[in-house]
Amino acid sequence: LTIDPLKLQKRLEKRRYSPEKVLDNVFCEITGYCLEKTKKHYQKQKIIIVPCEKHISGTIKKTINELRGRGFLD
Repeated sequence: LTIDPLKLQKRLEKRRYSPEKVLDNVFCEITGYCLEKTKKHYQKQKIIIVPCEKHISGTIKKTINELRGRGFLD
């Protein structure tokens, strides 16, 4: 899952995460750290990048559609 770094920052601050945790998460999102780590451990065909929607239902729908499109779901 990916998210706009500014939206992530606002979300984490609203949840009262520590400034260090907010900075770490936003930095990782900006640099694509998690995606790069994932690419090192998994085949490209198994990696799905889904942007977070405003509501979880939209994110779930996008994820399911991507999985179906790749033949992982019936």
